[in-house]
Amino acid sequence: MLGKLAVLALLISTITWVPGILLYLLQGYLEGAGWFGEHLRVLGALVAGSWVLIVSLSLLALAVSAWVKWKPVARIVLVMLFFVTMGFGSVMELALGTWWSQMISFWRVIETVWAGLFGLPRPSGMPVGAAWVSLIGGSLLCLALLARRVRAYEVVR
Repeated sequence: MLGKLAVLALLISTITWVPGILLYLLQGYLEGAGWFGEHLRVLGALVAGSWVLIVSLSLLALAVSAWVKWKPVARIVLVMLFFVTMGFGSVMELALGTWWSQMISFWRVIETVWAGLFGLPRPSGMPVGAAWVSLIGGSLLCLALLARRVRAYEVVR
């Protein structure tokens, strides 16, 4: 499992923190030496947010692939987990007038965590602490599902 997680982390890194660091370095080069020190928080938030996304997305993908053996169905399940939960959370937020339903939406939770890391205003009404709780709870659920499904066992004859 760690090997699969490492491959996913490597692939997702090529579209998250690696280009982000390159853009940070380019911006620092164009602005001058003082810009690096003034905006060091941006670099830390970029790397931390990217790794939060990488770990949670990889755990979710591994859990779904462990439970759903047929590749087309696993893809459909992942798409449903991302888009159906976002739509359901938005509808419930409008119907009930509360942010609690957005805690089931992976993208809303990641969006809120990133906003908290960068010190930006939250796009939804969800507090950053609630987003962290939702993200950690979801990751622990994925780990529990992986532990239940993928067990090392010894064949005794």
